[in-house]
Amino acid sequence: MAANVNLFARPADNGYLALGDKPAEDVDTAGESSPFLESSSPLAHRKHVRTPTALDIWEESRQPSRQEPERNKHGQKSWYCKRCSYSKAAHNRVQGHLRDKY
Repeated sequence: MAANVNLFARPADNGYLALGDKPAEDVDTAGESSPFLESSSPLAHRKHVRTPTALDIWEESRQPSRQEPERNKHGQKSWYCKRCSYSKAAHNRVQGHLRDKY
């Protein structure tokens, strides 16, 4: 039978680091930052904005009043009925409200 062989083991003199070793800083690049660490792309700092869906539902909505929160405790945008005081964040509940009441 073959002896247990570690396929991931490498000799210490081949330039590879052992697990837990930290790379030594290169004297030529000390103090310089890597171009890969700095992002000059304008897309890197953009926040992803979702496009609204279920537009027919949002046509039946109104803006929240001063005392009403725009978002619920989970950060979801709340929907407010423009015909009554009903509000929810889940569009399926809103669809049921519109279907049942109007």
